Amino acid sequence: MNKILKRTLQGIVGAAIISGTYFGRGKNDFPPLYSHKTHDSYGINVAFVTDIDSGASINGANVSVFTSNYGKINGLNLVFAEHNSSDINGANISVGNIEDNGCTNGLELSLFNCTFELDDDLEQHGSTLNGLAIGLFNVHRELNGAQIGVYNRAKDNAGVILNVDYQKKK
Repeated sequence: MNKILKRTLQGIVGAAIISGTYFGRGKNDFPPLYSHKTHDSYGINVAFVTDIDSGASINGANVSVFTSNYGKINGLNLVFAEHNSSDINGANISVGNIEDNGCTNGLELSLFNCTFELDDDLEQHGSTLNGLAIGLFNVHRELNGAQIGVYNRAKDNAGVILNVDYQKKK
């Protein structure tokens, strides 16, 4: 019975990956190296580079080395590096996350959660966080939740900022 359940789950995950990677894509992409999303897709998108157009969305999961998001991700976004200019609803997990007027509703787990331009007033650029950001550097224009890290900054702060300052004992 366990063998049947395991094979069934493998088939479901395989179908989700095929569906998410190959549907909702544009004419000039080459999955799994480059996935260009022009329409809504459902399932798990797996690619080295993912480009999501405005008006398109990934509903499920996006797993890639680099993602440029101008659309919407609903679910899990698991990437190495990302440029986000739109909404992520769910969990955004990355090493580096550069945001330009994007909005994350949920969890941001990254070493660097930064705005596109680190200007002094964060007026022109910046992102909104509605949830929790955990990382070394967290910079958002608007915070409705919490930031935990070594350096945290938010212009419009309606949440909690916890700076972890490590000092070596003598």
